[in-house]
Amino acid sequence: MAIPSSTFVFAESLDPYDFDHFTLKTTGLLDTGEDVAKWQVDILSESLLFGLKLGTGQFGSYLLNKEITIWLEIDADMQGNPAFFNGVTLPMVLSITTSTGRRRQRTFALRVIEK
Repeated sequence: MAIPSSTFVFAESLDPYDFDHFTLKTTGLLDTGEDVAKWQVDILSESLLFGLKLGTGQFGSYLLNKEITIWLEIDADMQGNPAFFNGVTLPMVLSITTSTGRRRQRTFALRVIEK
């Protein structure tokens, strides 16, 4: 999948060895008075091929004050992929349902590069 030109890319990149958190603001997807009722983050297939994984358990994603925090890492078996020396932008999708029942979906991405 080509990454849409309007895709939000996190300002901070990830080294393939890192395990770190990133925050998605949902306020731009909500109307006045709305909240996030349900949400889901999906890692797209091309990102899975590079080993991108969401944190789980105590490092699972969570919603606080209309911001979704996700923990991301590259699978240990993929950390030495030579593509990371030049950097790769890996897309994901955020899907939300608002408290009024509206559904919103946006692609966002993370750059992974050897530091």
